[in-house]
Amino acid sequence: MTSVDLVDAILARMAADDVSRSALARACGLSQPHISRVLNKQLKPGPKTLAKLARWLNGAGALAPLEGPAPSIADLQQLVKRMGGKSPERRMQIMHFLRLLDAMTGGG
Repeated sequence: MTSVDLVDAILARMAADDVSRSALARACGLSQPHISRVLNKQLKPGPKTLAKLARWLNGAGALAPLEGPAPSIADLQQLVKRMGGKSPERRMQIMHFLRLLDAMTGGG
């Protein structure tokens, strides 16, 4: 897979999963401006960046822990608002994922 193919695959997955460039940057341990230049094809990614992007695309590190303060109620409200704009099928996929995640972490 060429770097252009990888970037195209990343962009497709980001669109499908509603992933922001900031979230991708956090998950890959890269800066958001760097990610933007790579995704805009203004900068050819180096081997380390390619490896990080490929790991994210293949699922490893996709749920990297967030740095900074814990999400606030306002953050949660914004996520709920964004989820409301999704199709019913997409909302069901999200709810199913949350149920599976809850079961995996020992939730009720």
